Amino acid sequence: MTLGRNRRSFAAELGSIHASRSWCRQLIDEPPWCRERAPDIELCVTELVTNAISYGTGDRLGVEVVSPDESSLELTVQSTGPFIGEFSWPPELAAQTDITGRGLFLAHAVSDELTRDLEPGSVTFTARFIDPSTEPGLDGAP
Repeated sequence: MTLGRNRRSFAAELGSIHASRSWCRQLIDEPPWCRERAPDIELCVTELVTNAISYGTGDRLGVEVVSPDESSLELTVQSTGPFIGEFSWPPELAAQTDITGRGLFLAHAVSDELTRDLEPGSVTFTARFIDPSTEPGLDGAP
């Protein structure tokens, strides 16, 4: 993956789930730790885009993959228009309380960090993934 910021806009329709996942897959071929975490990253984009389509009211959504350095990756999905319905936050509550909200629970479970930003007219979720070899105490790292 090229360091930096890659952004793409998709229509808020079901076909965009596969399209956004395929687009992300192309971006995460390097470094090797991204390939190892590809299933997690792909599941995360699938769940976040599905939520944006299911609960957003806009006709477009944005997906952004940012790699500020060789050891981290941020995946952001932004939907325009206010969300319809309610969603559980923090995501670990979703699996316990609702039949909806499981997508956020899954995204939270497979990422190293999941944040949300609520603004008038949009909802943004950002999942962060970190190279496991750089985390203290993992894989023999200090």
